[in-house]
Amino acid sequence: MSLQERPDYCMVKQFEKENPLMEKFSAFPARLYEGDPFYLPKPVALGGLPATFFLAYCDGTAAGRAAAVINPEISYRNQATGLIGCYECENDPSVSQALFDSMFEFFRARGIDYVIGPMNGTTWGSYRVTEPDDDPPFFLDNYHRTWYAEQFKGYGFGTIARYYSARITDMDRSYERVPRFEKLFKKKGIIIRVFNIDRFEEELGKIYELSRIGFKDNFLYTDIPYVVFKSMYESIKRFVNQEFVLLAEDSEGSLLGFIFCLDNVLERKKRSLVIKTVVVRPGNRSRGVGTLLVEKIHQRAFETGYDEIIHALMYEDNTSMNIVSDKADHFRTYLLFGRKV
Repeated sequence: MSLQERPDYCMVKQFEKENPLMEKFSAFPARLYEGDPFYLPKPVALGGLPATFFLAYCDGTAAGRAAAVINPEISYRNQATGLIGCYECENDPSVSQALFDSMFEFFRARGIDYVIGPMNGTTWGSYRVTEPDDDPPFFLDNYHRTWYAEQFKGYGFGTIARYYSARITDMDRSYERVPRFEKLFKKKGIIIRVFNIDRFEEELGKIYELSRIGFKDNFLYTDIPYVVFKSMYESIKRFVNQEFVLLAEDSEGSLLGFIFCLDNVLERKKRSLVIKTVVVRPGNRSRGVGTLLVEKIHQRAFETGYDEIIHALMYEDNTSMNIVSDKADHFRTYLLFGRKV
């Protein structure tokens, strides 16, 4: 463990996972979010990648934390790239600067040219900063303290990607073309069915394999082991309503696309559905499957009395943005930051 003094204000402790300080590292968010009704505790999860950890102290009290991760599969514009994960910090630029200073020293010593953050190892985990707005978070939203964007910007980070969440409240729509399209796909041997919760692990395996194919060209995408993927979905299994997880399969049972939705359990005043993930297998055979899955979910939500649908965390250049562009209110923006070392 190394100790870096900031005589005017802070000191930053650097350590590895086996160090007893990991207990304080893990416990810090509970104090930072104390009394916050929207805070949901999360484990320190970095996609199975090794990391070095940093804990900032002010007057003997933990005031900020972060993890330095090097994912060898991520190289931003052909530069050796490091990641800042597990970022949490008090509203004090002296603390954030001390953390960033220490982490940049760490990355510089290891030949890293560019740093991206926040990102917990991969795009499968928590990443991005949410720009402040007046709306409460939804279930599985990217939620953190409102000052994080300014802390990253204040250290010279610039935006390298934008993401949006969009809300549809005009549920009274015609869905006449849904059965017509389903009929056309059925003639091609493609059927839409619901997720079988009784075969959870088997169904999850299919979703994992298709996700790896469907996401592989996404910005900064890297694979994760199935065991890590499985643990992510097992943590939300109790919230899964199989009627709102749809799978498109061909006549041989090969998965061509899926849509994964969950109730917005943080919303108490109305019925709100979150579309978490839409993935379609590349190729002409799957053309139109994504649109059909989305419209079928919209129809099902309308018919069962939902008041709104949230399309969550869409990359600004993704086709998902086009599917909802004429119907939705883009109510939240997320930023991913980068900076040269």
